[in-house]
Amino acid sequence: MISEFPTLNVPESIVRICSLDLKNNKHTFGEIAMIVEADKFLSLLVRQIFQSHIKKVGLSGILSAFGWKGFRDRLAESYIYYSRYQKFPSYVEIDEIQDVLDIERRFDFLFSELNSRVFMLGLYIKLCQVSVEDGDGNHGHDFLYIPTEIDEILVKGSSKSLSPDWLIISVWSLVGICGYQKAQDLLLRSKGSVDLIMSELAEDELDTFISSLLKYGHAIDDTQYFIEKKV
Repeated sequence: MISEFPTLNVPESIVRICSLDLKNNKHTFGEIAMIVEADKFLSLLVRQIFQSHIKKVGLSGILSAFGWKGFRDRLAESYIYYSRYQKFPSYVEIDEIQDVLDIERRFDFLFSELNSRVFMLGLYIKLCQVSVEDGDGNHGHDFLYIPTEIDEILVKGSSKSLSPDWLIISVWSLVGICGYQKAQDLLLRSKGSVDLIMSELAEDELDTFISSLLKYGHAIDDTQYFIEKKV
């Protein structure tokens, strides 16, 4: 149940990059560079984890060499490393971010190529997982496990979403609360209206549903879902 996930925040820099409404690759690097250059800490972190490249080619060269997703992946990997070891790496290897990329690939039917919001959700889940592991990697929860019933419901949708992370969170929460069949029926009847969904939930179910939404909204500092009230 998402309501049982740890309370934590996805790093603001990752949230800003993953929330960009990128239209095409022509302007992508410029938008990312503006975010990096406006954030002194992020600029220093980028210099540290890309130190073997940045002196030679600069930030624009790094983005060209790795691609914006390669840049994104390595930046996120550094935050996972920090979460586990309480320090940032001096060099980044693609390792633990694979769990996040697996989640992104799994739900790639929900979003367009330049949308990184499922990546952001995957990073949140991975950070939750790391936060409950001990030094030997042992843990009492497997937050990375997402039931296949979520895919079965989502794949029936007819269009891609601008906020696929919220779509996954909503369906995952409802399946955990109501079970697969009731959740599917509820989503069909409500046509995605959060108000209608909430009106059909029992009080304890409603509390758990809202708690799940607030947990994720707090993690990425996003209130738009609550304003639009649409799954």
